[in-house]
Amino acid sequence: MKLQLMGLPDGSHTFDENLTCDVLELSSDRFPGTVALHVVVSKRGNHIYLTLQSVGDAILKCDRCLDSFTLPINTDIQAVYTTDQSLLKDQDDEFLRGLPATGEIDLSEDVRQMLLLQIPMQLICREECRGLCDQCGMNRNTGSCDCNHDKIDPRWEQLKALKT
Repeated sequence: MKLQLMGLPDGSHTFDENLTCDVLELSSDRFPGTVALHVVVSKRGNHIYLTLQSVGDAILKCDRCLDSFTLPINTDIQAVYTTDQSLLKDQDDEFLRGLPATGEIDLSEDVRQMLLLQIPMQLICREECRGLCDQCGMNRNTGSCDCNHDKIDPRWEQLKALKT
């Protein structure tokens, strides 16, 4: 999503757009639908305050049971763009950015990164997911198997006597 901010009058402005996975350079398997963006731009002199909200769904595979599930993803990004170079010197602030000479900013990469950061490291479809049987591979969420789960590694057999 590209916003042309040069020539924008002072005040608050709202922009809405739906982006596809192609524009965001995301996998269509993981992000099959569109991502809805809502941008509020407040311009005050040389400073532009930007708030971006994105809403979309990711299709993921559970690490425990290997079933697909949908994870709703909502992100918020806030940034300040300025043409005042004195504010940008020696700044290590991720929220304060310089406004390009063209006056146009592309938010696609920011949205892409925020969506990817919302995907957890461990993908679990639901907290009570029981996963797969380690012997026969049956999904324990949909049924039970007749496998013997009491089998103990012989190296740990001596510890069983300590249990009493």
